[in-house]
Amino acid sequence: MARASYVPTDDQLQQAPPRVLYELNMLLASANTCMGLNKDHDTILYNAALESTLLHARNLLDFFTGDPTPKDDMRAAHFLPVAEGGWWKSSRLGLLSSLRNDLNYSISHLTYRRTRGKPQWDLAGIAGEVQAAFEEFVGFLPEPKQSRWRRNE
Repeated sequence: MARASYVPTDDQLQQAPPRVLYELNMLLASANTCMGLNKDHDTILYNAALESTLLHARNLLDFFTGDPTPKDDMRAAHFLPVAEGGWWKSSRLGLLSSLRNDLNYSISHLTYRRTRGKPQWDLAGIAGEVQAAFEEFVGFLPEPKQSRWRRNE
């Protein structure tokens, strides 16, 4: 028997935007940092920025494309009016979606798959897709709620 999907409270919905914006800002800042480093000379700092970028990208991938779940995971669809087709998912994350397994097994889990070599990460492509998904999401929000989702750049 399937468990019911989690339904956030109004208070949880009100408190969520800063947490999602934190993920987005950290992804963009760490991607920019990573792309500005010479990975051969700044290996530790480069790897830290890379892992931060990929971790935040993975979190946002779930936020923008995740299915309903009985867990209290935040989903973009929680903030949008129910569309004709039901649960909203971003249509802008093709590259990032294709990297889900690499992200899971290269970043989130210590696996033997890591011994096969490092995936090539297109950080500019990932960051661009996530920004596009964020803009798509904000565009679907009712007008009065859009201001809560403005980024401080």
